[in-house]
Amino acid sequence: QPHKPLKVYPDISTLKAAMPGKVEAVYQYTNPKTHKAEMLVLRSMMTDGKTFRQARPVSGGFVFEAPPKPWPLYNRIRIQTADTVVVVEGELCVHALNLYGIISTTSSCGAGKGEYTDWTPLAGKNVILWPDSDGQGLAHMQQVEQILQGFEPQPRISSLEPGDIGLKAKEDAVDFIKKLKTTDKAQIQTALVEALKHLSCQRYRFSL
Repeated sequence: QPHKPLKVYPDISTLKAAMPGKVEAVYQYTNPKTHKAEMLVLRSMMTDGKTFRQARPVSGGFVFEAPPKPWPLYNRIRIQTADTVVVVEGELCVHALNLYGIISTTSSCGAGKGEYTDWTPLAGKNVILWPDSDGQGLAHMQQVEQILQGFEPQPRISSLEPGDIGLKAKEDAVDFIKKLKTTDKAQIQTALVEALKHLSCQRYRFSL
């Protein structure tokens, strides 16, 4: 049976219109050299919860298909010049931390897919792993740590223990910020920096 050609959407707005549910975000995985998106992840809210779809650029627009593996890391433009990078699970957490001056990144498609991503932009950096507070999240960050340990220069890796900063089951960086019950940017930034000192393998001091 011949392979049916994928429908090409001319721009991001038509991609969004083709998504089921209400599109809440379009995350662009931008190449630092070309400043063009190599991959898009669209997050949509359905009646039974959220759903994600990957898209990639093609001649004439975009198609709903992941690019070839390995997939790019998120937020690579900021990662380039950062000494310390926090690895979280999900683009929403990356944006939440970036708002307060903490450079972070994530792989695409959630826990358990770490091996599909090119983590080499983190070689030689201080890396703090912030897992979601559940078994899947912890296993995902253990997988990421194993990948990072194979790099030269090797990253300096530390892990944050979610329970040590008051996170309950399934909670993440976004939940940590919500629990602070303040909109004061300086207070939130200070609380995050304090949280990032609760490391299980603290080989360095975290500083902005």
